[in-house]
Amino acid sequence: MIDAFIFDLGNVLYAFDMDIAADYLKRQGVKLSLLTQLRLKNLLTNYELGKISSSELYEVVKKETGLKMDFDSFRFAFSNIFRENPDTVPLARRLLKQYPLYILSNTNPVHVEFLSDRYPIMSEASGHVYSYEVGVAKPDPRIFEIVIGRFALNPPTTLYIDDIKENTDVAASLKFQTLYYPVKDGKPHLCLQDELTKLGVVV
Repeated sequence: MIDAFIFDLGNVLYAFDMDIAADYLKRQGVKLSLLTQLRLKNLLTNYELGKISSSELYEVVKKETGLKMDFDSFRFAFSNIFRENPDTVPLARRLLKQYPLYILSNTNPVHVEFLSDRYPIMSEASGHVYSYEVGVAKPDPRIFEIVIGRFALNPPTTLYIDDIKENTDVAASLKFQTLYYPVKDGKPHLCLQDELTKLGVVV
């Protein structure tokens, strides 16, 4: 039996492509060396853990890359990388009419603000846990324990859906039902409706 759902954001509800942001920066004359890319990756990890603010991220990116755009332009370029997954979002909204549905994501405030301004399910969901708010990220078991405690979930009757196998493995170790939802080049390899039907979920 499944009586609640947890969805990941990136590549599950919303496909994303960081190359879009990188290409935009290149068109602005920014050169991204491998070392710079590594530094920015580490910077983004800290950003998703809430260790630095959006303005601090912007200032470091400017310093590392010579970026000239203002903060609002940077915020848009950094966030305009998402598109709705037509396989999952309409289905998730139907599920919400029958079940509690939560969002669990390694993400940052700029991306959450961007998605929330454009896509209703962000506010329609029964609740959420974002890494930058709690200072811990998947696959750390602690973030799953936060979800369990915050929403009084029963893992054996809660289905967790993620595109990263390591994350679903950790969730399974905590007794969640899990669905690994692989995505490559923005295209899912499964039909979520079919997978839920196999699990006895009628929507």
